[in-house]
Amino acid sequence: LYYRPGQQLALTARFGYASSDLYSGPTQGYRIEWFPFGSGSVSIGTIYEEDIDSVSNRRFRRVQLLPRWVLNKNMTLDLNYTVMSSYLGSADGSAAISLTSRNFWATFTLAF
Repeated sequence: LYYRPGQQLALTARFGYASSDLYSGPTQGYRIEWFPFGSGSVSIGTIYEEDIDSVSNRRFRRVQLLPRWVLNKNMTLDLNYTVMSSYLGSADGSAAISLTSRNFWATFTLAF
């Protein structure tokens, strides 16, 4: 399912069913893109994404903050802060692994 009511917002949902010889069950994913100030010289946006796999007991989540500054027609500065977390649990609930990473980068673009 995909819904985009305008340039500022996009909503996506994915539903499915996975099966193997040992397990079967539903899978689902969600994504929200929101750019409330997308058309000015200073803009900010965010993306939230989550995938849930009940067959393998996995979960993945990503949040991005995306500010942008258009300095003039030839120069832009893009920032990106991303937090990703994943969870992997065992089928019987005895063990779980959880990982989180945080990344920040800046990109300066000069166009001639």
